[in-house]
Order: sequence, then C-alpha cells, then structure tokens
Amino acid sequence: MFARDQRLRKTHEILATFRRGKRKSSGPVTCVLFKTTGGKRVTVIADKKVSKLAVERNLVKRRLRAALRGHEWSGDLVIRASVGSVALDYDVLANHLAQCLRALSS
Repeated sequence: MFARDQRLRKTHEILATFRRGKRKSSGPVTCVLFKTTGGKRVTVIADKKVSKLAVERNLVKRRLRAALRGHEWSGDLVIRASVGSVALDYDVLANHLAQCLRALSS
C-alpha cells in the first residue's frame, strides 16, 4: 500500500489527471501520467466493467499496485484496468504495466 501522501484520493485530482495527462495503453491496462513538481502520486482504478465481483476487482488492483513497486515515475499517475484484466495472471499484467510506463517515460 502506498502512503496517504503518495495516493491520488480526490475525484477532482483524478479527473484533472485524465484531462491534462499523457495517456498510453497496453492490453487491458491504461496509464495516464500528468507531470507535476509535487512528487509522485498514484491511484489504481478497476470499475464494474472489469468484474461485478468486488473480490476480483480488488485482486486486479492489488496485482497492479504490486507490479508498480519496481517502477519510477514523476507526477500524478492513474492506472485503469479494463475488461479482461481479471483473466490475466500477475506476470502478464506486470508486463502490460511496464510497457505503458516505458512509453510514458520516453
């Protein structure tokens, strides 16, 4: 789990990141990065289109947060899981996330 000051928690912050950020997708993972000078913050989103079961949505979010641990970024980052991400195992999700972050950092 990321510390409170490392998370995007307010709806208006997340929406601002979506509006002004740079977006890249790989498979069922979409990353939006808005470069700011205030450090790094992150949020992971898995809505009900991913699965109607909260257990499965939380599993996807946990896997993406765990895969994010080894990566560096600066600014506000929103990671959105889409349909089909429940069926993928950790390695595949981590690979898709890494591809998104590599594309955003270049």
